[in-house]
Parts: sequence; structure tokens; C-alpha cells
Amino acid sequence: MPWIPVLNRGDVVIAVTFVAQGTVASWGNQPAAETEFLGATRHRIKMDLTNYTQARLIVNVATAGAATPAKIRAQYSTDETTWYYLDNASEPSVNIDTTGTKVSNWIGLAAGAKADVFLRIVGIDGDGVADPQFGLISLQFK
Repeated sequence: MPWIPVLNRGDVVIAVTFVAQGTVASWGNQPAAETEFLGATRHRIKMDLTNYTQARLIVNVATAGAATPAKIRAQYSTDETTWYYLDNASEPSVNIDTTGTKVSNWIGLAAGAKADVFLRIVGIDGDGVADPQFGLISLQFK
């Protein structure tokens, strides 16, 4: 019988995908104001985060955004009306002013995020001119 390692829940990382691998999403004239990803609600998802304590954001930037630097961030909501950052500040967040794979730090989840919540991605600090393009965008939880 093969040996099967037993992992503690803290060792298991789950990834939630917002933009699929192999897809390129273009954001024409990304605005400076905080705006839902691509200005649309179609990338929202629902996930039960009850048993998770940390999160990080991973964004593959194919074409850079504004040099401000423009940012991509993740938020949660219980009702799809009022949105909060996963740590109740402004994290997780990555700068998208250069190309490549951007990875935020692991952040502790706010108490309100540890529930069955809606998740979305937002952009902020664009310049209304730059057109960033994205490959895979995902959130990891552990």
C-alpha cells in the first residue's frame, strides 16, 4: 500500500480563478477610481472561506497599466452591495505598472471574510489612458 501524506488544513492551498489561463483580458482606459474588474460584474464568484485564515492575489500582467502605479485588489461581500478588502484595509493588492506575474503577500483574513462570501477583483489608480492586459488572475487561500 503506498504511503499517503496527511496534510493539516493549514498546509492545503486552494486557488480561485477569476480570469482563466490562456485567456487575455484587456481593460481599455483603466480608470483612476476604484472600479470592478473590466467595469463589469461577470467575474464575481461565491466561496465559503469559513475555514481559511490567509489569502494572496496572483495576477499575470501581459501589458502594463499606468505608471501611477495602477493596482489590482481583491474584495469580499456578503450581499453584493457593500464590499470590503479581505483584510479590512486595502489588501491583497498588486501593482500592475510592469509586466510579469505579480504576487501579493499573504494577508490575514478579516473576521467578516471568514464566511460564505462573494469575491471580486477591482482596479484602482489607472490613468484613464493605459490599457492593461491580463492573463491568469487568481486568489489563493490557506
